Amino acid sequence: MNIKKYENKVIECLNAQQDDIILNSDINHAGILIKQIFLNAVHTVNLLSNKLDAQLYERVEIINAIRSFLNRGGKLNVAIEGDIDKKSTNMQKLLAEYKIQPTVVPGWLKKQYEYNFLTMDDTGYRFEGSREEHKASVNFGDKNQTEKLNAIFNKIVELVK
Repeated sequence: MNIKKYENKVIECLNAQQDDIILNSDINHAGILIKQIFLNAVHTVNLLSNKLDAQLYERVEIINAIRSFLNRGGKLNVAIEGDIDKKSTNMQKLLAEYKIQPTVVPGWLKKQYEYNFLTMDDTGYRFEGSREEHKASVNFGDKNQTEKLNAIFNKIVELVK
């Protein structure tokens, strides 16, 4: 599927909030999904990331989507498992501008799981089974799984306090 068809499929699933799995096989798919999550989230995005990879979080369209979400009153919660990618300067500036202080996940806690994810409100998620790859599964209508991921995110943040 070409990139434009992929983005159209993502938008279709978002609009319908279909309980349908979308596969994310590469970094360009990841970019489309992250952008669309921020463009469509209403109140909260929880982001558990290895390093806020500059290959994604320096993309103008993603920075603009995050800014749009925050300007609409959305809340972004970030937990990061190490240092922010030094090349993610625009993302670092955006976090500082909106006074978003990422929770730093300590090594002892990071060792207890191997995944990263992003949740959109209580309805959708993008889940990477490995923090080392951009391959993911995505669903915009699975409230049960989204609630579970939000609970995991909240538990990680709680354990760091």
